[in-house]
Amino acid sequence: MPLDTPRIRKFEFEEQIGDKCKNLLPSQREFIFAPERFSAISSGFGAVKSFALVLKSLILSAAIPGNAGGLFCYRGTDVEKRLVPLWFEEVCPPSWIRSWNKNKRVV
Repeated sequence: MPLDTPRIRKFEFEEQIGDKCKNLLPSQREFIFAPERFSAISSGFGAVKSFALVLKSLILSAAIPGNAGGLFCYRGTDVEKRLVPLWFEEVCPPSWIRSWNKNKRVV
């Protein structure tokens, strides 16, 4: 992944979210770093799929400036309950967020 972009340099990436990759489960690591264009992760409730999804989205956003992506749940309300708090409170460094439109759900 080309991490040396104007948006984020490699050392910033490693310093700010690299530690989040250290304790991944094998299934999470396989999903996050899958070389295929499309990948999926599936398991039971509480199996930390959401963390892997949010972390992969952050890595791709850092590696590919200007990309667009979406995070979805079976129930739309689960996005607000699970993914948004996970994104803002546990995974994404606040300095990486340029803007957050809560009504449009766009970061």
